[in-house]
Amino acid sequence: MAGEDFLEAFEARVGHALPAIRKTIGEPVVTHASISTPYSDPGRRDTFRIETVGGRRLKLRWVDEHIDTAWVTRALAALDDPRTARILCCEGRVLLEEWIDGTEAPFPPTPEILTQAGDFLGRLHTLATVDGLAVGEVRKVRRYRSRVVRDLQVIVDAGHLTRSEKRTLRAGALATAPQRARAGVIHDDVRSKNTVIDVRGHVRFIDHETVRRSVLDLNVHQTCMAWRLSSESEQRFLAAYGTHRNLGELASHAYFWRVVGAARSLRHQVELRARGRTGDPEYFDTPLAWLRRLCEERAR
Repeated sequence: MAGEDFLEAFEARVGHALPAIRKTIGEPVVTHASISTPYSDPGRRDTFRIETVGGRRLKLRWVDEHIDTAWVTRALAALDDPRTARILCCEGRVLLEEWIDGTEAPFPPTPEILTQAGDFLGRLHTLATVDGLAVGEVRKVRRYRSRVVRDLQVIVDAGHLTRSEKRTLRAGALATAPQRARAGVIHDDVRSKNTVIDVRGHVRFIDHETVRRSVLDLNVHQTCMAWRLSSESEQRFLAAYGTHRNLGELASHAYFWRVVGAARSLRHQVELRARGRTGDPEYFDTPLAWLRRLCEERAR
């Protein structure tokens, strides 16, 4: 399919014209390639690398309908961090981003990558305003306490944890739960697959559609889980994060947020499987291993 034919087909797929996207691209598209993972739902989202007649490479993304692409774009503009892939234009559920030439970050991550990731998340979490409006607030934790109990039960009912493991995790989580938690701007997908070492050797972070407002401590621990960090690596990551935010509160309620994050992630994967969809095995295996590790930690 020729480049312009591709854009017309893409517009038909998303259901409306994209004049701002076309204007930003500014010249004919000559090649395109889908770079969505095998686990993406093409009916809900898709990602393409496109190249223009002038040799520019760009990333064109169709994201989930619940994502406020305009707010994500403004939040990243407020952060103004050169490590992020720039969003060049957004229109409805469509994002046009710069393409970063480079290689995916290695796993396990190097000390430098951990330092950069911790610093990046710390800067994002301490972002004070977007559009001139304060983004920080304090939220009650009641719904998270209720949710973790339900999530653990779903996982047990699906046969992935024993009732004894559930009791251990539930007791540990509720015993370490705070009454309130600080919320701000988070990034739900800082992980090796979304970290690139560019051609100059710089660490860059891509795919920012999960930037939104939520609880900071939960985001920190979910990020550590996504990277599958050892204790030593986690300390390096947190040392960089802690240059922006005091770690005292984070440490005192760590067990609760780790269980909440892992249980929420695993429940989502359990529900996908129940609907006949198999996601990336890593997204299932990692939170399950994390919960079992937390169970052993509590039992000691």
